[in-house]
Amino acid sequence: SKMSVTLSSIGDGVITTDRDRRVTWINEVASAISGWSLEEAGGRPSDEVFAVFDEDTQAPVLDPIRACLLEGRAVALQPNSVLRQKSGTKIAVDDSAAPIIDDTGRAVGAVLVFRDVSNQRRLSRDIEYRATHDLLTGLLNRAEFENRLRRCLNDPIEKNASYLFFFDLDHFKRVNDTLGHDAGDRLLHKVGRTLRDIAGPNAHIARQGGDEYIVLRRVVGDDEAKKIAERICRAVSDIAIGGSDTADTPRIGVSGGIVNLGTPASEIGQYMRRADIAAYAAKKAGRGQVCLWTEDDAPMRTAATQLALVEQIERASADGTWVVHEQHIARIDLDNPSIAMHELLIRLPGKNG
Repeated sequence: SKMSVTLSSIGDGVITTDRDRRVTWINEVASAISGWSLEEAGGRPSDEVFAVFDEDTQAPVLDPIRACLLEGRAVALQPNSVLRQKSGTKIAVDDSAAPIIDDTGRAVGAVLVFRDVSNQRRLSRDIEYRATHDLLTGLLNRAEFENRLRRCLNDPIEKNASYLFFFDLDHFKRVNDTLGHDAGDRLLHKVGRTLRDIAGPNAHIARQGGDEYIVLRRVVGDDEAKKIAERICRAVSDIAIGGSDTADTPRIGVSGGIVNLGTPASEIGQYMRRADIAAYAAKKAGRGQVCLWTEDDAPMRTAATQLALVEQIERASADGTWVVHEQHIARIDLDNPSIAMHELLIRLPGKNG
């Protein structure tokens, strides 16, 4: 018939059924996608030939032909669906189904139009992954980590049961300088894998940038948080660097800062700052150490002041805001007046100039 010729010419898969959802026709594209020929599919229930599942949960998805006949209107397949082919392989599909109405307005069957969207879905997920992950380590990037931290802080139960960890590698620059950046990249990847192994599958872990890592995890109390951080520090210090272990092989360690998210703070940045300060205090305590942030702790206040100064110096070096003053030093010895002497003072402007 003209209808069959038309449907056979469509680039999408097409399946038609009667009012009892039994397959009456299937075009070549649908056969290629589903693995069912017209001879094999004819007379079978639609949800046997077009068996769809949720890709994440693997739970069966409502047969769109059943849905359109029940509702009397066109329906679309729920997002993130996969079709189980006759061979058992599952592929990503997108579809819509609509009832076939006769001259009296009665539904006499249904038509399903679908397509293979595996490549599009794979590309979309790759783009999403790249937008939320650090490609070197496979960990979360900072933006995605902050999104998850924000969701945690907005949930009072989750917030009060969670801790924020900040880890800063010690002597990482020596690895790059001695063994090269490829070795440094491999080390960063190994550190990320170590964090995943110890922090566990339910932890949110990110590479902060450079040689810094942050972890968000549910923990039962300060003591357990310290034990987890100490385990990570020991494991990282045991990581083999390069292909040899000699006296010239650089050694790394890691210092860790811990923040109990149950402590009050006005914004997400304040928690991140506290974790950074605690890690700096741990590094100043001798490296390879861990420190838990506490507001009224004197060493923590000292670390906060010192870290702020270090960051101010680094910013001035980066944007060239140092102010250089020169003053002439007059010689008392006039026997050799041709030798001029000057004193240079490098000053860091404060907030008020």
